[in-house]
Amino acid sequence: MKRKTVKKRLRKCLQCRHLRFRKSFIWKQCRKCGCLVELKARLPSASCPKGKW
Repeated sequence: MKRKTVKKRLRKCLQCRHLRFRKSFIWKQCRKCGCLVELKARLPSASCPKGKW
């Protein structure tokens, strides 16, 4: 997957109200689907459960 696409997806995740981020936790997690957004954003077949990407 292209870096540009991954960055675009992550930008949308970072603006989402369903994102959970704790300073003590390395990964950011989606509260809607439970995914680790940095990993899921890199999967070509993956999609956002809210339809944002």
